[in-house]
Amino acid sequence: FSHKANLASILTQEAQASSIDSVEMAIKQGLNICAERKIANLLMDLGIDGKHIVQDPISIGGDGRPGFNCPKCDSRERVFDYMRQSHADSSLYCNVAVASLEDLDILHRYGTHCDKVKVGDSIAYRTFGVPVFDDNSEALVSLFHKLKSNGVMTKTLMAAAPQNTCPEKGGEGSALSVKQLTGVWVITFGFALLALLVKFFTRNSAAKRLNRGQPGAFRNERALRRGGQGMNGPPTGV
Repeated sequence: FSHKANLASILTQEAQASSIDSVEMAIKQGLNICAERKIANLLMDLGIDGKHIVQDPISIGGDGRPGFNCPKCDSRERVFDYMRQSHADSSLYCNVAVASLEDLDILHRYGTHCDKVKVGDSIAYRTFGVPVFDDNSEALVSLFHKLKSNGVMTKTLMAAAPQNTCPEKGGEGSALSVKQLTGVWVITFGFALLALLVKFFTRNSAAKRLNRGQPGAFRNERALRRGGQGMNGPPTGV
């Protein structure tokens, strides 16, 4: 039986707008990395130079090697605590971190480090085995396959997944800000004003066309009236 830990690049949310989507790209842009010791070793096994990884702080009992492993600090949370969008001390702070996504999910469950988000694809998977007695292994393997095919493992994993309590920032379902609402009202008012102007000019143009045709109409009407009076008036003597 094995468990796969998903390793993911983590960036501050402010830096998410950049084009960084991999550790290699972060290094090319001159950014440095925070990581726990075991993950730092994995990165170096993948060819990442240790000079790009923040060292274990000697001042609090660390050994000065790449990756946090100090006995007097919570190394897994320190990875996130010392992330900065910009900084001047690469021996203490970092721009990006490589950590287990599950760790970030737990922090978001308690509403902390909400300015950190996952970017890019998973870097690697680590498998942890559980020793099983040979006489029981065949029955356990059969049981695990049955549980997996029935969806029990997936349902259990989803039920145990921590709920994110961080406030929403943008995206579907987030409320519009006053500034955004102002923009909506300005656009709506603009369309309404345009409709009124079109209606006004349409009426004005129609009125002008009518006025241009009125003099001739009035002359014809007066002529008809005079003609009518001559035909219907009292007879004159000879």
